[in-house]
Amino acid sequence: MEHFKSVRVLKNDLEKKSLVLLGHLGDPSQNAILRLEKEPFPAEKELPENASELYFENDVFHRYHAQFSQASVNTVDAELIYPASQKHIQKYSKVNYGIHHETPELYEKVTRKYIESIPVEDIRWLYNVLEGLAEVDRFIYQDRDEAIGYSLRMDYGFDPKSLHLMQRS
Repeated sequence: MEHFKSVRVLKNDLEKKSLVLLGHLGDPSQNAILRLEKEPFPAEKELPENASELYFENDVFHRYHAQFSQASVNTVDAELIYPASQKHIQKYSKVNYGIHHETPELYEKVTRKYIESIPVEDIRWLYNVLEGLAEVDRFIYQDRDEAIGYSLRMDYGFDPKSLHLMQRS
């Protein structure tokens, strides 16, 4: 990771406190993606020792830039994807979202055909998770019933206030 050279920002998510950079590790012909995300704050009552500087004040509101001495407060999760394909670049680039209502008919005509068109080697990672070959420590619950089975697991953006379901059918 220390040899990563940034070329451009793919996504900067202020709400999730994450940054995704496109770059390389010395050879510009081999793309690399570096994803940085602020780790959650530790659940401690005492504020660690810090150096702070007031930068905004309005009535009862005061904002500071603060640096804490405790490493767990300043930790960033870093994920390096190398070599990164065009699919990786597209996946980690900023996306404009919309809401779509999917009916069973649309699922059969559009969604299912799309899913079945994806080469297995492109989603091998997903099958590894669903078959219990990878990320086993992230499973909270599994029902292996072939008809209605599902898996409840934490994703890597896990927020203890929410859980994500991944259905296995």
